[in-house]
Amino acid sequence: MLGVDDLIAQLQFVGMTGYEAKAYIALISAGEALNGYEVAKRSGVPRSTVYEVLGKLKARNAAYEVKGDGDATAYVPMPPTMLLSRIRRETEASLDSLEHSLRHVTTQQTTHLTHPLSGRKQLIERCEDLIGAAQQSLLLFAWPTEYEELAPLLRRAADKGIRVEMVYSSMTQPEEPVGYSVLHRTANDEESLASLGCRLLIVGMDNEQVVIGGLVEDEAWGVFADDPAIVLVATELLRYELSMQLVLAKLGVEEKARDVFTTDPEVQRFRTPGRAAALLQRLNQTAFAVEPSREPLRPAGSRRGGDANGQQPTARRKGPRAGS
Repeated sequence: MLGVDDLIAQLQFVGMTGYEAKAYIALISAGEALNGYEVAKRSGVPRSTVYEVLGKLKARNAAYEVKGDGDATAYVPMPPTMLLSRIRRETEASLDSLEHSLRHVTTQQTTHLTHPLSGRKQLIERCEDLIGAAQQSLLLFAWPTEYEELAPLLRRAADKGIRVEMVYSSMTQPEEPVGYSVLHRTANDEESLASLGCRLLIVGMDNEQVVIGGLVEDEAWGVFADDPAIVLVATELLRYELSMQLVLAKLGVEEKARDVFTTDPEVQRFRTPGRAAALLQRLNQTAFAVEPSREPLRPAGSRRGGDANGQQPTARRKGPRAGS
């Protein structure tokens, strides 16, 4: 259960001020009508401003005036379920309008973006961004831990008719698989970790954007890219893996294939332990972002050139700026 500070922060996130959030929490916690003095006492809102705060809650229909003892003015809250329902409706209507408006002012990007993702939170959030923005299809490679975290959004996407296809890195299917999933039976968890050096996570969206990440215990790193070359390589890798695992399953030779993958000397020459983790870390370190001018920055690291003070030149646009 969230603490009071967390509740205040979340109410602020949906538009209330800190004082409004405190006053509203005081009202819903009381179970009875409160006058201004009682709200100030229970909430910590200064008495000098409590009536102004209550007036703002009343203006947004989050609280109502009633007659208390001796016809004094008191306040009761809009029930939380009703308040949240109204906020949800208003937010969705605003987002629909914003989406429509932005679509008419958006220009196709000519510069492609690749940027690093540091830490598990940022990696998962970027995957959620892609899943939430998908219009046609989603391709995934995921381990059970990350799949469970992404499953609610994946299920919502599938419910909207988006095609979801996944290589599930496990010997057994998830309890509630979303979309079309194929088990990665050619290696168990220990063998996969020994080979890759990390839990691989790939999310491809509409053949346009991709997140590639690796996780080791609590550490995580990765990259986001909309560069067609990177997207092509990642998505075709997933399609190949889906096809191969499906063919092996249909032929009933998963165990034999697994033995070949893990013991055959000719196959082992192509399996460098930890290679995926090392490559992902390098890609993370050298990924570049885009300046507001849409010109790409050079990859980080040592570079030739620079001025007398050792400063590197910044990227410049070719040709005049629009409107100049």
